[in-house]
Amino acid sequence: MKLEADEWSNSANEIIKQAMTHWVKLLEWKAGDNRYGWKVSPNQKKQPETPDASFVEFLERAFKGRTIDSVTHPKFLEVMTVQDDSDDDDLN
Repeated sequence: MKLEADEWSNSANEIIKQAMTHWVKLLEWKAGDNRYGWKVSPNQKKQPETPDASFVEFLERAFKGRTIDSVTHPKFLEVMTVQDDSDDDDLN
């Protein structure tokens, strides 16, 4: 089954492709829009430089200190801990 991308995703992909070689600016969202608004900068003096890093390195930079990296992480334990609010006396 092939999933169709929505206009938000299509426009985001378009912006990403343009941003690899041009300076782009995201525009203010307006009610009723079904895609991201953007434009290429008319005063572009030099091309943007894409950092030489892998996708994983970008993710590590973006989420530094805000990832759950083990099963002993406090938030993981908080979510995975089963809380038994039932009264054991009700079973007898």
